[in-house]
Amino acid sequence: MTSDINSNNDFVTIKMSDFDKAIPWLEAANAIANGHLLAKPKLGDILLEEDGCSWLTRSARIKGLGMLTKTASVYPDNPAKKLPSIHGGAMLFSDKTGAIEAIIDNVIVTRLKTAADSILGAKLLALPDASKLLVLGAGVVAGDLIRAYNQQFDLEKINIWNRSGLRAQKLQETLKAEGIKTRVVKDLPSAVADANLICTATMSREPLVLAEWISEGTHVDLVGSFTPNMRESDDALISTSQVFVDCRLTTEEQTGDLFFPIQNKNFSAKRIKGSLYDLCSGKVGREGKEAVTVFKNGGGGHIDLMVSRFLFEKFKKK
Repeated sequence: MTSDINSNNDFVTIKMSDFDKAIPWLEAANAIANGHLLAKPKLGDILLEEDGCSWLTRSARIKGLGMLTKTASVYPDNPAKKLPSIHGGAMLFSDKTGAIEAIIDNVIVTRLKTAADSILGAKLLALPDASKLLVLGAGVVAGDLIRAYNQQFDLEKINIWNRSGLRAQKLQETLKAEGIKTRVVKDLPSAVADANLICTATMSREPLVLAEWISEGTHVDLVGSFTPNMRESDDALISTSQVFVDCRLTTEEQTGDLFFPIQNKNFSAKRIKGSLYDLCSGKVGREGKEAVTVFKNGGGGHIDLMVSRFLFEKFKKK
């Protein structure tokens, strides 16, 4: 079987280093938007958990884009060992023949997909003149969100909050070297109240952003929670906001930000106003300037596929 695969397939390998000098956040967001105008995907997810670690495998098939299977491991304690907390890779299959076209490093797929997904949601839901960004977290995802939002919006203020002030300062220094000016804040309630764009990129298991702190017209982008045990918002924020998701399958029961309010009977999945399929087609959107919008970024194999197909086509042109 191995010899057949090697002789019949001529696939490429795509790494983060192929794009790290100019990560195409806005182009990827457009690719995700266009992908949501195609046929609905066939999806399959497997999540395994043990001793605080996670292994997530996602597969997706979209007619016209092919098929993708991505597997990633999450070891939260790895940074203390000077290792990345996430490892993995993805296989992209041809739409026409089923042949493997590319093996793509999980780093570039996940980093590009996560931030592009978020800025697409913000582009469709946030007020056009939103200019004050608050990011909770100081890891790789937090940095990417700042970079992507800085391209999508005309930002006058970028604040970073993190439990570890040292990590926040390190991220601030990294971004300063890239020409992005940020400020590290300690007073979370005040920082939340001052912002009109809020992104959460933590691994918190307790609410961090509370409804009572939020100002009218704010857009909240919840990114970090990807299991039912993790959450970054309280029940009140979800129950009093206009809630949208990128994908219902990966958010309603799999992420604590929605799982807890639903379990506590403070929210119903029926109250979710729509997914990216509804947003990108123009069927739903923000209702009123004063409304608080919440976008739950849960990802999904179909979004990985959209981004991977985009990366492959861009790689071929290079």
